[in-house]
Amino acid sequence: MINITGKIKNLYNRYIPLPDYYGDNFKKIHAFLSRNQKCSREQIAKYKLDSLKALVAHAEMNVPYYQDLFKKNRIASRDINSLEDFKQIPVLTKNLLRENLDRLKAGNYKNYNPVWTQTSGTTSRMTALYRSSYHESFRKAAVWRFFQQFGYDFKQKRVSLVCRNFDKKSKLSELDRIENNLVINTYHIINRRNKEVVENIRNFGPRLIWSHPTPLSIVGEYILANDLPPIKVPLIAHYSEIMYPHVRKILEQAFQARFIDYYGNRENTIGAWGYSDGIFFEISEYCHLEIDNPPDPKQPNRGDIISTSLHNYAVPLIRYHSEDLGVALDYPNPEIAYPAFQLLGGRGKDLLLTRDGLTVPYFLAYIDKMNFNKLKKYQMEQVSLDEILLRVVPNERYEKAVDESLLLKYAEQAIAGKFRFRLEYVDDIPLTKNGKYRSVISQLAIEAVS
Repeated sequence: MINITGKIKNLYNRYIPLPDYYGDNFKKIHAFLSRNQKCSREQIAKYKLDSLKALVAHAEMNVPYYQDLFKKNRIASRDINSLEDFKQIPVLTKNLLRENLDRLKAGNYKNYNPVWTQTSGTTSRMTALYRSSYHESFRKAAVWRFFQQFGYDFKQKRVSLVCRNFDKKSKLSELDRIENNLVINTYHIINRRNKEVVENIRNFGPRLIWSHPTPLSIVGEYILANDLPPIKVPLIAHYSEIMYPHVRKILEQAFQARFIDYYGNRENTIGAWGYSDGIFFEISEYCHLEIDNPPDPKQPNRGDIISTSLHNYAVPLIRYHSEDLGVALDYPNPEIAYPAFQLLGGRGKDLLLTRDGLTVPYFLAYIDKMNFNKLKKYQMEQVSLDEILLRVVPNERYEKAVDESLLLKYAEQAIAGKFRFRLEYVDDIPLTKNGKYRSVISQLAIEAVS
């Protein structure tokens, strides 16, 4: 009986339409978001402002943390009538979130059927959080609109590379029949079980791969190093990390896919999407993003990314500090009715500090432009305001006698002569404990924006 019941359940999960599984809220929100793609810039901006005003009024009436904060700063919800007014509300940092989690819960918290989640723990220890079930439905609908605008639809095959756990005995992959999603635990990728990973992906035949760039590039390196035929995938949707040019080259050769990008975090589930070029368009029906607190007064549009999710009434996180840095771009594409920003990285982790302020290291893009394709990987570690230790993993085309001086010359030119470079040859660049590739290490840059 148990086996028969299990088979019936598997069949049901396989064939039930995904919107029906997600429920009525999802279907209504998904239909709303689909219609909104035809709305004007003004209509979308009005919806966002109205949603922010309603959220602030709710917080003022129901959330102890904001009741005290508003009284202390003499803020009243009736006075929030523009995005500029909204900036009166002090920023909520990760430390404040941890210290005040219970007081951030609405008095009528349970009415919103809260869903448990947690921070990712990539920058600090994990923190337990809650989102309203309506907000969770909105998150799913926003992600599916993102997928569908690039041609990937419900129930089509997907492979997701995620860190499930760090257990050696855990399954390498599991099939989520509800979404037709093959979930591969990146723990096993970092520990080099890539022959099995490649076989799993190839045999499943996905239309989309959803992954951080780093673990997928490890799989791609394995495909190329072993002269295996590419796994042709229509779309790769990546998130959480910047797609560096050398990583893109590996993935282009190994998967021959089109790249799209999603930006978010677990605690406030920021929603923004892009064409994998570092520019993201806000999903304004779902969240409000600001660039605030510029570390360099000469560049007022560059600063901290501050986020507010519009629909989490259970535990509102208003003006939450994402710990990422970006540049406000206003509306760069006349055909897209959503504001945009450029992602620079996480709290200085992708930046260098010069005597003239922070800068983005365009080293790899520059040597790519100069057709210097002789490195497998590289890493810059800022030693001082004037010196960079450049670690490189050369490929078989690299000839030290000829290429070393040229590499150092290009490195200096790429960063406008602001540093002297010291070269170190290494066999590999180790990943972080979270399985990410760090191309830049600069404690000075991190301290400059902290």
